[in-house]
Amino acid sequence: VLHSEPQAAEARRRRQRERGRFHKMDPVELYTRHLLFKVLTAKTVRTVLSELRKLPWNDSQTRQILTRSLFEAPVLASDGQLPLIAAVCAGLDRFHPDFVVCLVDYVLEQIRQGLDAGSEFDIIQRRFSFVKFLGQLFIYRVVDSQVIFDTLYLFVTLSAENDSVDHEDNPSGPDP
Repeated sequence: VLHSEPQAAEARRRRQRERGRFHKMDPVELYTRHLLFKVLTAKTVRTVLSELRKLPWNDSQTRQILTRSLFEAPVLASDGQLPLIAAVCAGLDRFHPDFVVCLVDYVLEQIRQGLDAGSEFDIIQRRFSFVKFLGQLFIYRVVDSQVIFDTLYLFVTLSAENDSVDHEDNPSGPDP
């Protein structure tokens, strides 16, 4: 019985690979994810930042891997890791500001798409992760207050638009 659980997990991973759910990761991607999700702690932020800076940023494939890893970090990371990932992004901002601008743009785009997409649970959780990450980027001064206020205004206006659409569909109001 003890051996069946690992065998079942391996069979599940094999089926998922066959279906194409997993892509084969490059060693640089594995290393980046290892740094971000396993090594990164409050004590190792500087170490992780220096290791990420050592990677060949001029190589387009490496830059694409770093982009993919850091862009999906708010969704894949735990809540406790978000401030640490934001600290790494703040450190990268000094050396690769164009990359961090793309990261902030991606975060804002994901928030907007999440607002437009609807109210499914996984979409709400994803949007919430990106909003928390945006707040952490503000704490580390990667974004300024105007970005935060614009995002809050977006929440209010889209919420008001959605409420007006709901009332147009049901003019008598909610049932008592």
